[in-house]
Amino acid sequence: YLRRRISEEGLDYLQPEIDGLVERADGLFIWMHTAIELVKGEESNKSDLIEDVLKASVFGDNEKQMTEMYLTVLDYASGTSDKKTKEIIREIVALLRATSETVPLPISGFHAFLFSRERFHPSLTAFTNIVLKLRPILKSTPIDDGSTLSDPNDALQIDPHRFLVQAYHLSFL
Repeated sequence: YLRRRISEEGLDYLQPEIDGLVERADGLFIWMHTAIELVKGEESNKSDLIEDVLKASVFGDNEKQMTEMYLTVLDYASGTSDKKTKEIIREIVALLRATSETVPLPISGFHAFLFSRERFHPSLTAFTNIVLKLRPILKSTPIDDGSTLSDPNDALQIDPHRFLVQAYHLSFL
């Protein structure tokens, strides 16, 4: 699986760093998947991101290791953003937990629910971009209407009214 994903994502040049991730994953498939998704989404320095992931991970304690991975993803998604973006991410996570047992909401539903009464109201496009930064821990799946995307990772093709937001894995919740 891992070799195929590395090749598909064009990350072959990072093989020594990826080997470090494999060792640190210690058999936690979801940890490895999350790490690959995080690195895949980074556009500038993937090696530095892998180094950050390795520094933040805790070897030997699976629960703590997953928690640290999720915190790394949340930090990456918020980056050096302003306080509002960090608050939006906290709100997304809270609503995700609340809807995890029910039917998932489309991105536009999250947006409408979270910001119907708020002082600040990010545009739907800005909100969709934040959701996409959380892609290593969230999945945005198209509502089954028979349409397909030529590239499911292309943010410009994401219609926030047609994509449902869910946690990728229950361990995030």
